[in-house]
Amino acid sequence: GLDDYFCKHSVDEFKKLPCIDFDNFDICDIPLIDIFDNAIQECPYPFEVFPEKLQKVINETAEALSVEPELVAHTKITLISGAIGNSTRISSKPSHIENLQIWGQVIGDTGSGKTPAINQCIRPIEDKQAEAAQRYREELRNYKQHLEQCKTRKKSETVKPSDGVMDFEQPIFRQHIINDTTVEANVDVFRDQPRGAILHRDELSGWI
Repeated sequence: GLDDYFCKHSVDEFKKLPCIDFDNFDICDIPLIDIFDNAIQECPYPFEVFPEKLQKVINETAEALSVEPELVAHTKITLISGAIGNSTRISSKPSHIENLQIWGQVIGDTGSGKTPAINQCIRPIEDKQAEAAQRYREELRNYKQHLEQCKTRKKSETVKPSDGVMDFEQPIFRQHIINDTTVEANVDVFRDQPRGAILHRDELSGWI
């Protein structure tokens, strides 16, 4: 955070800040709770930024699953970001363009309801993914049948664009959400769909 600090403070002010010389004593002698007590400031979750209908969904979901509404809201906003993907970008200045992706992590005690809440939020996307998979299987079957029909034609026969061969493209499997995947597999996903996809890992270590 030094860049943020120097936006409002000078180098001289920085040099006057109190510091700890770790070379002169054992780190075990330091009351760490005193040092890091103000390192991370707690602040209320900004529920007011959500549309009223989304606030209602968040509260109802949290109440039904007996979890904190912050957990549901955090998951929702991350998923919404993934749904937008690369379709929309923002520019704070002409030379700087950012997409709207949000990387979200949920950390909580065992039994705090993390997994059920996240699964509940992801379920509509997984339903959409199941529909896409079914549609892809049907399109792939039709595509293969079309290729077989083309192979049965006589080699001497001239194939014209009007025959419906030239515009019959191989179907692409649209992935809305990916989980247990590799970097190499992701290359194929993003090549076929530049809008992107949502990456969900149940464990934070797997996401890293």
